[in-house]
Amino acid sequence: MSDSNTSVKNIEQGAKRVTAGKIVNIVTIIALFLVLIFCYYGMFSSGLAMGSARAVGVIDAGNFYGASFGDMITIEKVSDIKTIEIGDVVVYHLNGEVGSVKVSLVDYDKKIIYSKEDNVQRTLAFELILGKQKAQVPVLGAIIGFFVSPAGVTVLSAVLLAYLYFLTFSRINKEETEKGKQLAKQLKAEKEENKIRRRLLENFRRTEGFSAEDSNIIDGSMGDNLIELVSYTSNGAQKSVTDTYSYILEKVHRTYMTKQRLSKRERTRVSNVIEMFPIVEKVDDGMAFRLVDLILHEQVLEFDVVGFEKLCLKFFSKNITKQDLSNFGSVLYVLIQKNKKMKISSILRIVGAYCDKVKSMNIEKDSEAFEIAEKLKDVYLDKRRQK
Repeated sequence: MSDSNTSVKNIEQGAKRVTAGKIVNIVTIIALFLVLIFCYYGMFSSGLAMGSARAVGVIDAGNFYGASFGDMITIEKVSDIKTIEIGDVVVYHLNGEVGSVKVSLVDYDKKIIYSKEDNVQRTLAFELILGKQKAQVPVLGAIIGFFVSPAGVTVLSAVLLAYLYFLTFSRINKEETEKGKQLAKQLKAEKEENKIRRRLLENFRRTEGFSAEDSNIIDGSMGDNLIELVSYTSNGAQKSVTDTYSYILEKVHRTYMTKQRLSKRERTRVSNVIEMFPIVEKVDDGMAFRLVDLILHEQVLEFDVVGFEKLCLKFFSKNITKQDLSNFGSVLYVLIQKNKKMKISSILRIVGAYCDKVKSMNIEKDSEAFEIAEKLKDVYLDKRRQK
């Protein structure tokens, strides 16, 4: 009787140990997954963001003003450029890199922020600003900076994968049953999922932060790109075609303007954005600034001049303001001057249509739009002589 009771107790204790072990394993896996999700979120959102609060860790102190390695910097979000003043330290996000600079000048009209440190001047669009740099907490930033970096995510993924391998192989080695075979299948499925996850992350890095929808707007022919742009707007992502174009232009400008040289694919993307710009209903100062920036950066590649001409003529038929016309003319003039080999017949018709629009709107002779029209007339005559 005594032996029987002892056996029962041993079985019960063994069952409790197995149950407790399973609970520990489940909790550990869930905890690792949650931390991994937290790290991915931090990596793709430029630090840790909770509501309006945000914090980043300083790994490369050279990118931050007045900060040391290992500092955690808290950020105060700013929704209006008018709240930024000279002397403020602002945190920016550019090409996947976070840093901060001290503001030396603010152009509130163009929404541009300037910084000059050690005789090096930087120009940042307001859209790149995450907020104002506030409190600094030592040491904690090194931990945060590591875990929200690609290296931290890779290490944590490896730990999680190793732990899953350990659990799976320990079960397989203990029993050669149907249960073991099932675990082997699960292991194979997990390997495939991990490959897919790594592939997705690599694709995201290669696209430099552009989503699949963004890429569809700038990677095809002009006709296809315009269809994707209108479709993107129709799906409710933006209020109007102008808003959608402004959104994709800002993203291209932010991604490629800091690169000294662009690859063929990058030049094609930039050219595709430029050739679509007459699709908009208005051309504000910020849009003109970014377009001129991109045009001056490098010559356009595989530019659809005929399609561009059609869009220009359609734009001139719209009810536009004198400022829209002035900004449009500035972009057009720089585009023609920078790219001498574009189809002359199309350029002549575009320039002629612009001058006709200036004349029909009775633009004053001392206005910027009129001056641009006069410059474009010189271009017109020069092109006629070439033809």
